[in-house]
Amino acid sequence: MRPARHRRSKSDTFLAVVLGVPLLLILSPLIVLMLIGSLASAVFVHIAAWAIWSSRGKYVLLVYSDSTIWKEYFESEVIPRLHEKAVVLNWSHRKRWKTSLATIAFRRYGGRSDFNPMAFVFIPYKPVKTFRYYSAFKEYKQGHPGNVGILTDQLIGTLESIGARPAA
Repeated sequence: MRPARHRRSKSDTFLAVVLGVPLLLILSPLIVLMLIGSLASAVFVHIAAWAIWSSRGKYVLLVYSDSTIWKEYFESEVIPRLHEKAVVLNWSHRKRWKTSLATIAFRRYGGRSDFNPMAFVFIPYKPVKTFRYYSAFKEYKQGHPGNVGILTDQLIGTLESIGARPAA
């Protein structure tokens, strides 16, 4: 037997419009303020990271963890090449993180999925350039390492393009 389909009656639709439109009008200033606040926080974090870190020669926020899949790669291939151009956060030690510009930037730009491992490059007057390694390492685990190397080369190339030469 088929389940009964629920069809919305005209009165239900009318009621939704009558209640929804005024509610949307009432909440729209709050929604606009939230969007402006979100944009302002992104701009503030970007400017702070660029101003504070670049004065110390740092342009990258690198986030990785102690996963057996990528820890060795990051510690032997990526971190040494970035030398002193990066601020590094280890996701496995996040319970020990104190609030800092690095943790704020990670939470602001990291998102809720594919956030580990990843790198952010803070370039003056341009959006933050993000390199998400998670999918590439899924392929790496299946015997296809190409995209991991490509991402790393793109990360290094981005640093070179802004004049921040990483270690060879």
